[in-house]
Amino acid sequence: MLRLYTLWELERELPPDEFQHILTPDVALEKAAFTYDLDYRNYTSPPVNEAPNLLPHPKDKPYIRSGYDPVYDDLEINLMEGWIIGLDSDEHWDDTVSRWRTDF
Repeated sequence: MLRLYTLWELERELPPDEFQHILTPDVALEKAAFTYDLDYRNYTSPPVNEAPNLLPHPKDKPYIRSGYDPVYDDLEINLMEGWIIGLDSDEHWDDTVSRWRTDF
């Protein structure tokens, strides 16, 4: 399951054997659209320097950003800059994907 951590939470809470579950910013944002509340209309004020609220149940369809949406935009920026990190313990690292090419 996807969990979004601030950089400070990750440094304190993540054991080294969980590093393999860290997602790229693009993948974390894609998965967050199913599991986090990214609709700014559901907030009295957007979350600043923290992850959005986790939904009680993942949605069947992803949240689609339309126009002005500070929650989505802030999450995207924070993921790209590394202030928020996505970790999915259901994803397992596959050495065939990241293997160096040896057939030069």
